[in-house]
Amino acid sequence: MKTNRDFYKALERLLIEQRDKPGVSLEEYLCSLRARAGEWRSQKELLLDTVYNLPADSFFPASEDSMAERDSRADADGFAEWDSTLQQQIQDLRRMRENGQLKDEQRYFGISAPSGRRWYNFDPCAFLECGAAGSLGGWEEGDQTGRQYVPGKVAVSTADGDVVSCEPRDLDQPPEQITCLSWERFRDFLWCGQQYE
Repeated sequence: MKTNRDFYKALERLLIEQRDKPGVSLEEYLCSLRARAGEWRSQKELLLDTVYNLPADSFFPASEDSMAERDSRADADGFAEWDSTLQQQIQDLRRMRENGQLKDEQRYFGISAPSGRRWYNFDPCAFLECGAAGSLGGWEEGDQTGRQYVPGKVAVSTADGDVVSCEPRDLDQPPEQITCLSWERFRDFLWCGQQYE
């Protein structure tokens, strides 16, 4: 994988494959992702293929060995913040499950966890698609991920700080060359998975 478009298309295939399988909860999924990512904690940057493989493999429970690995390596810059964000997300989901918020059929319109953090995505597939689209881009009209253009014009900030309206299709950007992701950018992926729509 060399571009954000490559990443998004690989993710699209994964999401299509996962749609009809019995699903794990987002809480379980993120616990598996956290255990698997711990194996890479000493790396300053992750190859785009690795960033894809971590979420793809996290649909399956992590082994006890990968959980034990967490404590045996020094953290690269940015990993602790990434891990802290993921821990907060897992705690939010656990608390929302325990207090019954995750049973709300309207939750995808947005709910606040007891921590006050806002959530819009509650299953692994929505989390991954929104994480990718929001932090990396790469989506194009016609992709089979459920994402669509909103009808009408959208508000956009210009480089000068002005707000203008335009057609969403006019905002399309060419693929971005990406070979590696820092933990900071992977942390943006987590944030977008939670909040991007």
